[in-house]
Amino acid sequence: MPTGNFDVAESESGDVRLCLIKIDKINKQVETGEMKATQAKSALEVLEKSFLMIRGIPIQQASKECLNPIDRLEDTDILEMGEEALGKLEAAIAGISGLAIQKKNRWLKLIARIRAVQIEARKSAMAFWIYVGRTSEKNEIFDMAPVHYGYFDVWKDDNSNSLIMAPPGHGKTTSLRGQVLYTVCKNPDRRILICYDTDDKAQKEVVLLKNYLNSGRLRALYPEIWVLDRNDGAQNSSKRFTVNRPNIGSREPTIECAGIMSKVNGNGYDEIVIDDPCPETVAYQPSSRMAINVKFNTVIEERLRDPANSRIRMICTPWHADDLAGMIQKDVREGRRAGWHIEVDRFAIKEDDDGEPVSIWPQRYKPHHYTAKKLKLNRNQYARLYELKCLADEERLVNTFHYFPYDEDDRGWEKLSEPQAARYKEVLDGIKNGEMWLSIDPSATAGKISSKTAVTKFSITAKGYIFVLDAWEFPGNPVEMQDWLVEQVVLGKVHRILVEAQGGMKACAVLWEEYIWKQLQARKIKWAGSIIQVQTQGKGGGQNIGKARRLQNTAAYIERGFVRFPGRIRFLKNGSVDFACSKSERIIKLIDQIYNFPSGTNDGVDTVTQMLIYNEDRLPQVSDVATQNGTEQFIDPIKAACKKQLSEALRPQTSASDGEQKWCNTLLGQVA
Repeated sequence: MPTGNFDVAESESGDVRLCLIKIDKINKQVETGEMKATQAKSALEVLEKSFLMIRGIPIQQASKECLNPIDRLEDTDILEMGEEALGKLEAAIAGISGLAIQKKNRWLKLIARIRAVQIEARKSAMAFWIYVGRTSEKNEIFDMAPVHYGYFDVWKDDNSNSLIMAPPGHGKTTSLRGQVLYTVCKNPDRRILICYDTDDKAQKEVVLLKNYLNSGRLRALYPEIWVLDRNDGAQNSSKRFTVNRPNIGSREPTIECAGIMSKVNGNGYDEIVIDDPCPETVAYQPSSRMAINVKFNTVIEERLRDPANSRIRMICTPWHADDLAGMIQKDVREGRRAGWHIEVDRFAIKEDDDGEPVSIWPQRYKPHHYTAKKLKLNRNQYARLYELKCLADEERLVNTFHYFPYDEDDRGWEKLSEPQAARYKEVLDGIKNGEMWLSIDPSATAGKISSKTAVTKFSITAKGYIFVLDAWEFPGNPVEMQDWLVEQVVLGKVHRILVEAQGGMKACAVLWEEYIWKQLQARKIKWAGSIIQVQTQGKGGGQNIGKARRLQNTAAYIERGFVRFPGRIRFLKNGSVDFACSKSERIIKLIDQIYNFPSGTNDGVDTVTQMLIYNEDRLPQVSDVATQNGTEQFIDPIKAACKKQLSEALRPQTSASDGEQKWCNTLLGQVA
């Protein structure tokens, strides 16, 4: 290989102009055949690595130095220009002869505004993240809300460990990412461990952090910070990396990531960042909760190098009263754990005096977003995710049932006024004209000691509400059961038959379907209905789930009245009308199974849950009309002023001409 054709002296390897000349020479040698493409590739790699090692920035980025400062603005974001570049640009504009003084002053004022923004961005983690951070959806400036101000306010306390709980999707991870980057830039000698529930999530975060550290906006604020590589004697992988720092003797990297259950023995850290360390399974797996808690106490927490100057920052959404966050809170309350700043209630979703949810991120979530979640989720799930409260496991999943007047022998009909009776009979007519379903949970065995085959009949009305009409439990005899199903179809009492076909019950479901269609064909009966075989994961597929999870996923529909049960009319003392449960023993038994779940028999529970899961997309949706703004939390006036100043500095003045205004907008890149 003719190495002499592309060698660059070490003293010249940081000179971007000389490197560009060499690159041009290599390209010409390839074109003329003097050098092979493989040799050229090796030559270019040597140049790029050598330049990166000397200058700390890629040669592609540094090559813009060769352009006239004004020309450079055509293909760069002015927010990515540091003090040196801004100084050159300022001198170039000031030195242009013949330029109208008004236009020149406007350009120079633009540079002054960027300088002002950068000064503010170095003062606090929040201002830094407004300047550097971008949203993952549209790569826009991260528009902070009161909830995010709150996060950064907690992290300002350098004398305490911190635990923040907030609902999912409310910018916890994004905000914490900004805090970590600010910490690295301000204190590059800090060594930080990042823990997630799994290794792959932590590794994805490491990649994002490196991308930000190599970004032009961050380099404009802190040009002395860059990610080192093997040429610098540092590890640079998907699990760890080191930035340019004074403590070169430390064996620990600047950033290292790990799953909460991974091996981290032997290393010491100045800061441990923990982001949602518990998977959802801890909600119903005591062994998983215990394993994570023990790992934190005996390994993770012990990795703090100097407890007096080391800190833990943890963010999460609770899953169980005894998960890691719950354990920390309990220890703090009972005096077993000191030096913790805990914020939970501050970020919980509360309700105002009218019962409307109060949004803590009104720019993104209106009150109806939380109302919809409350209708969709069961009481325990909503309490965990949005009220940040973990209810006791032994509490019933369903406590409230809704009824409709169905008993024909109910004497309450005689006491109703004509308008009331007409209204209720209209409801009954809608139910009778609805789509009739049988939902079946077959017995997996036959014989005297077998479990029951549970069947529940439903009507789905035109508005999407589901009404229970009747419920049965038959002995586990599939042959007798199939004849009963044929009669239901022949009598015109059913349009759809929904059968669980999981595991050993699949053969039974197949047998019934074949038998029903053969009998109908033999009797020359045309049936426009269908027989639907489902597995326990539901209509959308996914992993098979048990009875408890299915009831958890559908309990909210029962409690909110999207499914109603046969009832009888009841008059209250104040004269108003209410409904109580039907006197039918079969209905009472079905409701008892749901109410007392998982105690006793619960064959009928599956018939209700699989009906709701399969027809979930037909249930009424919460209206998007209710878009009232939630009450905003108090905003610190200093923070508000800081945000306003940053916002104004990032926007060009409107007095310029249309062409110049467009040019300025291009310079400023993506702004909020």
